[in-house]
Amino acid sequence: MKKMKNLYILPFYALILMFIANVNVNAEDMFEGAIDKEEKKQMEKPKEVAKFKLSVNLNTLTFIGSNAARLSFVNVATESDGSETITIGGSLKETQRGININVSIPIGKNNKYEIPIGADYLFFGAKEMQNYNSMRNITVFDCDMLSFYTGVHRVLYDYRGLFDLTIHGGFTLNFNSFRNSLFEIQFKKNGQLVETIDFDEKDDANRLGISGMIGGEGRLINNVYVNWSFGLTCLNLFWRDDERGELLTPTNSLEDKENLLFGYNIILGILYKF
Repeated sequence: MKKMKNLYILPFYALILMFIANVNVNAEDMFEGAIDKEEKKQMEKPKEVAKFKLSVNLNTLTFIGSNAARLSFVNVATESDGSETITIGGSLKETQRGININVSIPIGKNNKYEIPIGADYLFFGAKEMQNYNSMRNITVFDCDMLSFYTGVHRVLYDYRGLFDLTIHGGFTLNFNSFRNSLFEIQFKKNGQLVETIDFDEKDDANRLGISGMIGGEGRLINNVYVNWSFGLTCLNLFWRDDERGELLTPTNSLEDKENLLFGYNIILGILYKF
């Protein structure tokens, strides 16, 4: 009897399964229909007219590698024969800061490429202190860099949604102008300034550099976006001058060569799309 009762229940199971299958099929049809409508809507949408983008950013530059710009002002190394070698450095060990203004012009099919045109102004500064009993010596070195650049960027990822996220990467050629503004030693006793010795700075310098970067932008509100990038740069790829010595040291004493100077940039700011 039990077996017979189970046989009577089987048609109900079959009906339930058929109902579930039918609901699933209808749901899939509805979902696919919605997707088709959305795709059609996107296809019917007119393509965006190319805009230009203006961004104002904070820019940081950190030097990397073994260039003398990162060494202390006075470095004494003992050679294998017991003799001592003195090297003059720029003491620019910390992250340097400045501002960046950039205009990007989208070009090409579907605006896949951009031409960036911009300027950087960075303030380089270093300070070292030595204490001798009640005396304190403070060595100060300041230098500024004004840079103009252009190049090409390619859009690597473009998401059109709530935040309109775009990722791009590329290269720029940079005209870098350096101005040494201050190199002095201040002598203080018991906190009071006793004497200041100013040194002749190096001549101003112009160099041609190159940078590679990857960055992105995401919508904050309407046409306002947050803008960021990370880049590697060589500040003096071309036009180096060995007679002047290293690019970012305060004096060319004991220097007979200008070596390549590398660093990395981090940029963060606000971008507006026109």
